[in-house]
Amino acid sequence: MISFLVAVKKAISNKDSIKDKNDAYETYAAAVAGKSNSIAREVATDILGEPVFWDWDCKFRDYWK
Repeated sequence: MISFLVAVKKAISNKDSIKDKNDAYETYAAAVAGKSNSIAREVATDILGEPVFWDWDCKFRDYWK
């Protein structure tokens, strides 16, 4: 099981069109600090250009490696 924050970090690191991955992640983290998951999902979609796959009950840890 991983947090949505970790899922976003992985999605950013896998997105070839984002050149400064650290900056993108820091921008995301600052924008969503203390916000709801629905807001965090909107911000992630804005940054990535697509929704982030995330399943709180995901038991397939190898998927995220």
